[in-house]
Amino acid sequence: MNFNEVIAHRLTMKEVHLVRDELRQNKEHFADFFQLIFQGPYKIAWQAAWICEKVSEVDPSMFTDEDYRQLIDFTLTNKEDSLQRLCLSVLFNLPFRKPLSVEFINNCFEQMISPKKPVGVQVLSMKILHKICLVEPGFTDELLLSLENLDYFNYSAGFVAARNQVIKSLIKSMIRY
Repeated sequence: MNFNEVIAHRLTMKEVHLVRDELRQNKEHFADFFQLIFQGPYKIAWQAAWICEKVSEVDPSMFTDEDYRQLIDFTLTNKEDSLQRLCLSVLFNLPFRKPLSVEFINNCFEQMISPKKPVGVQVLSMKILHKICLVEPGFTDELLLSLENLDYFNYSAGFVAARNQVIKSLIKSMIRY
């Protein structure tokens, strides 16, 4: 299958699932396909990221430590919000690898509180930070304070709902420790 040709046009969900399943059967093809996120023109990169997101939902083991690091580094420099959301979604679906990047954590905080970012990027950044807190409880106080001190009237209803859920979960996790 020539993946470049396939993702050069708008895909249906059925086509996305077909490509996802094809990639899951061949790790070498997946490794090459994954690179399209970083090398292709925006349309190709977006389609590749969308399919990789679908792969990460069903088989996170397809992603190597190098893939993980590459996604982390990319999210630090990427300026395309929809591509950023997809890459954050992939990272959210993957188990964390240590050491955790302080630069990435700071970037997630900045994206979470920035009213200029789309709600999808804000909420995924928040959920990633929450997931980090479950692995590294030392971040819990900082995230909890940040969320409690936000002037949430400047944010969407979706952001506020996610914020409230994360605050509840953080408080529960603090009680356990």
